[in-house]
Amino acid sequence: WETSADTPVLRDRLPGFPEASRDDWVSSGAGVASAVVKDGTWMLFYASQSANETLAGKRNPRIGMASAADAKTFVRHAGDPLFGQGDIGNQPNGPFNPSALFLEGHWYIWYECGNGFGLLRSTEDLGF
Repeated sequence: WETSADTPVLRDRLPGFPEASRDDWVSSGAGVASAVVKDGTWMLFYASQSANETLAGKRNPRIGMASAADAKTFVRHAGDPLFGQGDIGNQPNGPFNPSALFLEGHWYIWYECGNGFGLLRSTEDLGF
């Protein structure tokens, strides 16, 4: 194994906002990522939550996505977060730890939550 000189490939806070608000959904940092290559573009799905939620001991993670042509220079998706607790139903402590796959025109994202694992399937072309 050899460490890339470009590490980290996705920084803890939104690019261009080094003083991001503690209420911003990614202010506690990006973690537990899953990478997929689709049409030559690297897609990185990750979990995060706000620093204020973390400091208060709350679990309210959301799943976001970033993309890169070179597997090193990732740009966060403008529509992030892709989904959060309100989108997965009443499943505690999730979603986090995403694992993604693009198959036959749909995204499938498995995620962990307090009572096991869940699965979401995109119903339309998400544009990425």
